[in-house]
Amino acid sequence: MTGVQTCALPISIALRRQDAVRGRKRVSDSTKLRIQKVAKELGYAPNFSARVLTMGRTNALGVAIRDLNYIAVPYIGSVVSGIAEISDECNFNLSFVRTVPSGNDDESEYIRFARERRFDGMIIIDQIAKESEIRLLCKMGMPVVTVDRKISRSNIPIVRINYRKATKDATSRLIQLGHRRIAALAPTLDLFDMKERMQGYTEALSEHGLAFDENLIRIDERSDAIVDWARSNLEQLEALPSPPTAYLSFQDTRTSLICDILRHLGLRIPQDISVIGFETTNMQCPSSYSISVVKTPGFELGVRACQLLLDVLKNRSATKDVVLEAEFDARDSCAVPGR
Repeated sequence: MTGVQTCALPISIALRRQDAVRGRKRVSDSTKLRIQKVAKELGYAPNFSARVLTMGRTNALGVAIRDLNYIAVPYIGSVVSGIAEISDECNFNLSFVRTVPSGNDDESEYIRFARERRFDGMIIIDQIAKESEIRLLCKMGMPVVTVDRKISRSNIPIVRINYRKATKDATSRLIQLGHRRIAALAPTLDLFDMKERMQGYTEALSEHGLAFDENLIRIDERSDAIVDWARSNLEQLEALPSPPTAYLSFQDTRTSLICDILRHLGLRIPQDISVIGFETTNMQCPSSYSISVVKTPGFELGVRACQLLLDVLKNRSATKDVVLEAEFDARDSCAVPGR
């Protein structure tokens, strides 16, 4: 008989080999080093599927985002950094999965990986992932925590920022300075956090007796042409019979662009126009002025989301709705109306 012959190791030896490869303490250091050296030469690695079957867990957490390139986005990157901080401390690996199908698969990647039990629980950082899919994860018994995303009529744990109050406070600051025409610019109103910001904006106007003017609202309907959209809309706003005296930018990555275009239009900040934006990192604006911002704690979002998921995995009682507050950082882009 030819071919590769196999020989089953005695249970005690097999267990010792696994303990050595995984670095467990009940194997002496000298034995551990010898076995690890041989295992490396033979290309041996612990069997993942077998480990899940025998231990009932993977020691991995899934992080679901729309696309892996989104990690470079300041908001996503900050949240992921916070998740990684806690997962490292608790000896959990992170497995990044997309909320869209990959290759020829009909099923979204994070659903497929959850079926295969590649991780013990999942943190979802995607506000446009299908609600039906997230509910399916729960039906499959996969512990889930969402970030800045509420699932209607569900008890899924969420960690979020109080965008409504933060935007309301920022708008009120401008009103208290004397501004009555405040333009609001947003990439979309389909996302949970953007809806919350718009609600805070309208509440501030209402509480100060100001009428809501839809002519001062600009929503991006072409996210693939951000510069053209910003330039066109700012020109339209400045051409109004009564143009705005202040701008409120709902997205951090666009605020510096808006400021640069305003300056190109001949407006000085804050002498002629005031601007407030949002910021999820400590990176300073590359423009020659310092923009007043609502600082959203993206890193803390990730920390609390990971802590909440670990509490769920350990069957600890945990708050289902964790709300973090944003902080206003008054810099040099707000003043009394200059025109």
